[in-house]
Amino acid sequence: MRLVEGGLGPATAYIIIGDGRRERRILRGVVEKYNHRKALRIPDDPLPGRTGFKTCIERLTLLLDKTRVTTYLIIVDREHLEIQDPKNLEKELRKHGIEVIELQEVEKHCWRLELRRGAKRAALYIAVLGQRKRVEENLAQLIQLLYGEQVEGEKEAVNKWLKEHGIEDIDLVRKASRKIFEQAFPQLAKPLQELTHN
Repeated sequence: MRLVEGGLGPATAYIIIGDGRRERRILRGVVEKYNHRKALRIPDDPLPGRTGFKTCIERLTLLLDKTRVTTYLIIVDREHLEIQDPKNLEKELRKHGIEVIELQEVEKHCWRLELRRGAKRAALYIAVLGQRKRVEENLAQLIQLLYGEQVEGEKEAVNKWLKEHGIEDIDLVRKASRKIFEQAFPQLAKPLQELTHN
């Protein structure tokens, strides 16, 4: 896959990120491991400076109205997911005029939803990173799988390990085979796998 940043042009799917530059770098490092004919796009942020899952739903609503794209992927850290129960997720989407036709957990902490807003139908994946809080927990798992070293899944500990080893997070992801990445990031890998085959 190719990752395109900015604009509202054509793409296999649009990606909406809850809060981080780190998630963008991880995406840049991993998309090349999947179908090269497909493009994922991170559009310009219509709500800059705001974070959290509810803001992601607002961004999704704006994009559903502005674009022809029919597949979306929201990536958010667990600590920013204000809505834990899928039934509450449906309520939040309804507040924005989005009807949930189908909701399926396709991987632990990853859901696929079929949506309708007006006449438009769309698919939405929601990938929640971190086992307890954030993406650094996935990176700590990746470090353990690649190097056999235990690192706390805290931002400071992961950043310290990367600095001590002279490695950037994007390089860590690029170094991993697709199989190892999928072990460390199962909730992000599942939508990428499905988008590869759709």
